[in-house]
Amino acid sequence: MDATTDSYDCIVVGGGFAGLGTAWNLLRRGLRVLVLEAAADLGGLVASYAFPTFRIEKFYHHFFPSDRELLTAIRDLGISDRVVTVPGSVGYLVGGAVYPLNTPFEILRFPGLSFAGKVRLARLVRAARTLDAAELERLDNVSAIDWIRSIGGEEVYMRFFAPLLKGKFGEAAPDISAAWLVARVRLRSGRSLRKGEMLCYFRGGFQDLVDALARDVVARGDVRMGEPAAAIVVEHGMAAGVLTKTGHYRSRAVVAALTPPLLARLVAMPEEWVRTTGRIEFQACTCAVVGVRRSVLPIYWLNIDCEDLPFDVMLEHNNLMNSPDYDCRLLYLASYHSRPTDPLFCLPEEDLVEKYLHGLERQFHWQRSDLLWWRVARAAQAGPIYRKGYLSAMPTHETPIHRLWHASMVHSFPERSVADSFRQADVVARLVASELRGQ
Repeated sequence: MDATTDSYDCIVVGGGFAGLGTAWNLLRRGLRVLVLEAAADLGGLVASYAFPTFRIEKFYHHFFPSDRELLTAIRDLGISDRVVTVPGSVGYLVGGAVYPLNTPFEILRFPGLSFAGKVRLARLVRAARTLDAAELERLDNVSAIDWIRSIGGEEVYMRFFAPLLKGKFGEAAPDISAAWLVARVRLRSGRSLRKGEMLCYFRGGFQDLVDALARDVVARGDVRMGEPAAAIVVEHGMAAGVLTKTGHYRSRAVVAALTPPLLARLVAMPEEWVRTTGRIEFQACTCAVVGVRRSVLPIYWLNIDCEDLPFDVMLEHNNLMNSPDYDCRLLYLASYHSRPTDPLFCLPEEDLVEKYLHGLERQFHWQRSDLLWWRVARAAQAGPIYRKGYLSAMPTHETPIHRLWHASMVHSFPERSVADSFRQADVVARLVASELRGQ
């Protein structure tokens, strides 16, 4: 049909995982769906680099055995056999040495905390796991630092949490919500005594999931890549379609899988909604993937307490998924920025990589002759900054405009993830289907 006359039950604006997942759930309910994606590819922040024998994500990803909605979708897409579940080894760089922190016994041997400090850290974890929803909401207006100090004391804050908060949020660290920290601790504290935390990954990388989901959505619905939305059409107070440069697509409903600032550019939202969601800030991320000849780390994920290193997190991907398709060791070196004007975020790629590689040489005695290749990806909006009051600023999926729903990373708490995108997609699809078909 001509673009000016196409009509759908729902148009999804945005082809990241929240958008694709919502479209997939709606199509399974028998609705006519169009996905509009500005980029040439689907998947958003889960895009991958392609090499002759393997694909690797531009930004590191994994998921958890407890991610129910995602695992259900994987099963229904017929790719459960592509999933592997393995121990996700983590550690801490302190005083120039790497210390594994996977089991209670390794934590007891960690020299960064005294025995009393470790007892207080255990007390803090226990307190986080027992708080109810009302207490969590109250903590949204308390700083994470104040809450850590009140339960764990100064040593636990300074020698364990301070480097993590600074690496994750930079200069925003003093204003981060205790509710975020508590929810994050609860999410990541389920570890076995012997193996530590278990993580899931795909045999062919997350592109396995992108491909399977995109295939199903394209087969059942309509997908237009490289076609950004110019405006969301509202008629009689109700979302009624989307305008693009090529025409007018009509629909009975619209789902915006976009951040609030992007959504507000497409449609006139009420001032109160704009003001409230405007309190949410986003952090930028710089992420280099480096192919090297030999292993650098004994673990998968390294948290860093070292002012001299230019990156905040380091991963050796092969220590999570050591596929025979990989012809090298794969390192992730990532930095987080409170704003996209950060000098490191703005560095030319060659200068940035030189800075990162110099850090590897200095700290890990890595040899430049081991370098095979590198790639750099940047995201100006990699995730929300969970400042105090975040929960009160987080919008609902229903917007003030009738039949316009919203699903984006701002709804992810305590952490943006592929799994949470699928959780959102399931919730939003149910809302849309209930409105349109009474399902």
